[in-house]
Amino acid sequence: MIRLINVTKKYGDKLIINKANIFIADASFAILWGKSGSGKTTVLNLIGGLEKPTEGEIVVNKKNIDKLSEKELVQYRRESVGIIFQNAYLQPQLSISDNIMLPGIFSGLPREKRIKRMSILAEKFGITSELNSLPKEVSGGQAERACIIRAIFLGPNIILADEPTNNLDDSNSKIVLDTLDTLRKQMGITIVMSTHDKNAIRYATQIFDISEGVINEIPNEKIATFRNPGENDGS
Repeated sequence: MIRLINVTKKYGDKLIINKANIFIADASFAILWGKSGSGKTTVLNLIGGLEKPTEGEIVVNKKNIDKLSEKELVQYRRESVGIIFQNAYLQPQLSISDNIMLPGIFSGLPREKRIKRMSILAEKFGITSELNSLPKEVSGGQAERACIIRAIFLGPNIILADEPTNNLDDSNSKIVLDTLDTLRKQMGITIVMSTHDKNAIRYATQIFDISEGVINEIPNEKIATFRNPGENDGS
């Protein structure tokens, strides 16, 4: 579970998040929804230990991560959290297979185990034929699936996804969302995703609307009919 307790985040004098109190359940598909600059990406960075709150506490799996040392944070990010950055960022000079195996290299996983794990995951998510290709040689949906596989390579129990369907067509967007939902349902991974993609709403078990630094959870009975009131373009 993930809990933000009275969390405030400022950049200088600019208030981004104001006294947020939210709870994200285990194996939830949690959507962070809001206008550009509303703080969605900031929330992901806080949960991922990439930034620290100005005030308040962040508790993940009963661990207060804002109190961790830098060494402990590195271990937390390596073992507990998989991050999918915006726009399917892959190292352009590396093949899809080498991109996927990068976390295993950084963690010291033996080459044989890296290859075996990569092959199993690639087959599971349907990109085996793309493994020897460079990122520029595959579709946006295939690149995004490679990012997802890389994010789960070391077996985290949380995936933080920053606009993973941004710039994808409806068909590839559905593939990515289906993949994330499969991970949640079959492996119990908690998904926390920032998005302005209305197609993602039907996958959500929780929705957090972020506006002017305030985070409000949409009641369960309203999730099915929730619609973004404005024209958002992400954060």
